Amino acid sequence: MNRSYTTATRDTVRSVSEECLRRYIGAFSVGGFMPGICDQQTTCPGSNKICSLKAGIASGREETHGMTVHIRRLSWAGVEINFNDRRLLIDTLQFSRPALEKFMGRPHWPLVELEKTEGPTDALVTHIHHDHLDIEALRYLLGEEGSVYCHAPIVPHLRNNGLRAKEIELWQSIRIAAGLTITAVPAVDWRGDDQVSWVVEVGEHRLFHGGDTIWHGSWWQIAHRFEEGFDWAFLPVNGVIVDLPGYAPSGIPATLTPHQAVVATRLLRARMLCPIHYGQFNNPPFYVEQPDIARDLQNLALQEGVALELYPDGAFVL
Repeated sequence: MNRSYTTATRDTVRSVSEECLRRYIGAFSVGGFMPGICDQQTTCPGSNKICSLKAGIASGREETHGMTVHIRRLSWAGVEINFNDRRLLIDTLQFSRPALEKFMGRPHWPLVELEKTEGPTDALVTHIHHDHLDIEALRYLLGEEGSVYCHAPIVPHLRNNGLRAKEIELWQSIRIAAGLTITAVPAVDWRGDDQVSWVVEVGEHRLFHGGDTIWHGSWWQIAHRFEEGFDWAFLPVNGVIVDLPGYAPSGIPATLTPHQAVVATRLLRARMLCPIHYGQFNNPPFYVEQPDIARDLQNLALQEGVALELYPDGAFVL
């Protein structure tokens, strides 16, 4: 893992965040958040690294001890990790289905399309809700050899739908391939369905993927288990209020809010918050996300001393 970031002081992280965000202000449009590109070629104050907002978008790749690693944000909560000749997908959403649109509405812009690769593809699934488990896409992308790693309780559902599901228990780590290890860690679903978050260690990098968890009390346990922190925290931020038939409305957010996501990033000691799960779906009165998400994230990140990157769909994180 790249320790040069995780050992930075809180004040250093704050100065980098503030300076970068001043140069990286975007706005919501019909097509979702379209960030500005940092135009600085020099290092950020308090850091010996090139401005992450510039380098993170422009480079798109990195060599780590002979391993070429690419990390890309996909649509909604999806993340794609390519390393050497392998690919790992997390919560891929490629096809919008009537069951999804009835509740969440039609996507406000097209979903990122993925194709098969020559090398093997495996997948991680946080839970079985339609916006995190795209069965048709996984059947196509994984082909005959790829596997879906998931929490043990949802294995029968995946296998009944024709996927090669491999179970994993909470806090269990599995080495999928040389240089790639996954760990299932606690999450909490808004309506009590089974859900996990994922820790992925690839090469020298470590990322956290939070599915669409709500706030819970396991952040401190996760931070203790992975005490060196994370390079990136991919966390849901839309703080959606739902009105789902069969469930009495609570008026309480069914995913992390921007404030909760920023605080969770700080507790996890993550170098960067990469928001997911916002903007693309909003369907009042059934599925209503928080207003002014991008602006709230920027303000809250400054207050909490958390570095933030607002990547559009399909953008490379590394």
